[in-house]
Amino acid sequence: MAKHSLNQFETMSGGMPVIRINQRMRMETNQLETVRSKMNDERSYVALVCLACGKDKDDIRHQSQVLKERFVDYLISKVAAGICNLGNELVATVTLDVLEVA
Repeated sequence: MAKHSLNQFETMSGGMPVIRINQRMRMETNQLETVRSKMNDERSYVALVCLACGKDKDDIRHQSQVLKERFVDYLISKVAAGICNLGNELVATVTLDVLEVA
């Protein structure tokens, strides 16, 4: 599901596009229940893991710190999950709920 959903958004250069959070979802019970209900059907969701990468150990360490400070800490401070909507009028929209797990 991830490969199919993300492959349709390849850039002209052949690389994958940057996935941006364009909405926040408050971490409230009713919102989480909606996500949980989608996760009960294995055809309705996919779990993706975001990992830092780099050219060497120092670069990976730096990218991990940046990921934590600018992404994870931001979502924690807002008590929110990030939502990325992928798609346009020609393709079905794919919604990614980005949840930080401590």
